[in-house]
Amino acid sequence: MPLLEVMQKKLREVHYFLRQMEAIARRAVGDPEDFEFLLSALLSASRSITDPLESRRYGQWYEAWRNGRSPRERELLAFMRVQRNAVVHRNGADVEVTVEFVPLTQLREDRHGHPAYGFHWWGPPGGPAPEVGINVHHFELGGSQVEASETCCDFVTVLTALVADFAAAHPGA
Repeated sequence: MPLLEVMQKKLREVHYFLRQMEAIARRAVGDPEDFEFLLSALLSASRSITDPLESRRYGQWYEAWRNGRSPRERELLAFMRVQRNAVVHRNGADVEVTVEFVPLTQLREDRHGHPAYGFHWWGPPGGPAPEVGINVHHFELGGSQVEASETCCDFVTVLTALVADFAAAHPGA
């Protein structure tokens, strides 16, 4: 399979894992490791996009492309590479999971069945809604805490631009 086709397929894979991560991010119940498993898969698939571009054949093009990106995008590329290496060679990505309590009315519900199976509450009028804990995943990036799912979304945007620019520069690759 030609390199460009492989990169495009891996990009679709990255988008798939991102959609799955977004679906479980900030949900009220569930195993916090679910997010970390999807993050690991996203990082591994993303490396399959960037790794071939660091070869002799495309290294100069990739370096020029990377240097032409914004400082934030270069930081994301470097950070996510470190996270991927941590997933593969160490104990996993540097993700901190915290529990944030939010009113029940702010929960995202992906209802596909009868409304009776959703979250419900009742109480005196004007009273506060009950709160429920949700898992929130953070990275430390650039000296501050950033939400991991939003950071992954930004990273996937950079990868999408990379594959599009590579396809324009090397249509027969």
